[in-house]
Amino acid sequence: MQEEVFKFISATFGISAAITFAVIMLAFWLVYFITKKVTMIHARHAELEKDEQEMEQRVLNTLDRNEDNTRRRFESVENKIDEIRRDMSYIKGNMDFLRNGGANLIQSHSPISLTNEGKEIATQIDADGIISKNWEKIRKNIELSGVNTAYDVQEYCFMTASVEPEKFFDADSIIRIKDFAYQHGKSVQIYLHIIGLLIRDKFLKEHQGKATL
Repeated sequence: MQEEVFKFISATFGISAAITFAVIMLAFWLVYFITKKVTMIHARHAELEKDEQEMEQRVLNTLDRNEDNTRRRFESVENKIDEIRRDMSYIKGNMDFLRNGGANLIQSHSPISLTNEGKEIATQIDADGIISKNWEKIRKNIELSGVNTAYDVQEYCFMTASVEPEKFFDADSIIRIKDFAYQHGKSVQIYLHIIGLLIRDKFLKEHQGKATL
């Protein structure tokens, strides 16, 4: 078809016009060919970019999952370490309490309670006043702890008062207890255990008859 058109133009307008027409047709064909190739390259490039993005997203998702798993493992380990640290501190606190005459302050019958000497010390330190001042904080903390038996309440009160007193008392109350212990040459655990026992009594009295206990 193109050859016949070339012969027609050559016969009609001369060889020069025919060559010009051939060049123009070649240019159109080259533009078409190049445009087609460029379009194919763009399409392939877009496809490669999409594959690359999908691969990158899969890698990021995998890294995120691994990071989450690693973080959860570390948090679990940290929680276990914290539990061990609290247990060790509680054991040390109990040893300090007994070493400093704690056995004379608390009666061992069930449920355990303060002896007359223990009640006298509680009065001296104004344990009831300290508890009343901090009661809302103390009560809320015990309720949020999830303890649901009288024994669990007792253990939680002893452990928290002796190991993490800041969960029960404000800074002024803690300083007051420590100052009292320093002035009397006693371990602070003596007073924290006494107060912990009184906290148990007050909490159980408020929650007497409730299903959670």
